[in-house]
Amino acid sequence: MAAIPDKTHFLSAWAKGMMHRLYFAINYDYFNYEELPIPITSAFIIGGVGLILSAVFCWILFKRNRLLVLPATVIIVYVASILYVNFTDYLHFKTMLAINGRYLILILPLLFVLLASAYRVFFERITPHHARAYIIGLTVVALLLASQGGGLLTFIVRSDQTWYWPNNTTVTNINLGTKNAITPLIFGAGERKESAI
Repeated sequence: MAAIPDKTHFLSAWAKGMMHRLYFAINYDYFNYEELPIPITSAFIIGGVGLILSAVFCWILFKRNRLLVLPATVIIVYVASILYVNFTDYLHFKTMLAINGRYLILILPLLFVLLASAYRVFFERITPHHARAYIIGLTVVALLLASQGGGLLTFIVRSDQTWYWPNNTTVTNINLGTKNAITPLIFGAGERKESAI
């Protein structure tokens, strides 16, 4: 079990916990495995830089497209609401409760649009003639990094035979075959570490 952070470290522990629970795999008995290294690292880097760019260029983004104000407002209010509930629970119960990245899935499409818009402004400012090529390149790189795990892929490569239907050889063979075919293609998939979070 992870150590309980003090109040000054709550925000960083909360962000790490939310991201972890977007990318980890969990068993029926709550035993869980670490997230795969490439998708979680790229999510932190691409997402973190995108959030910084969104803050830096927010007035340009909103001036160009006023429709971005609504998704930005929804994202801020939604995340602030989750953070408020989690922090007040932490203060009351003296432990981190319900720190689950799945709560963010609802706003991820809105967040992707906002981050993509911020990257576009950034590339247009630093290299106006090649901005489109950089945007396409970043999109391709992000998709390739995402293909290294997360979601269904993490559960496939992290699965145990105890997760499969009992007494059903066909299902077990399909699951093992899929896992054995995919695991060599994903960096870090062979390492199965129990999560400390």
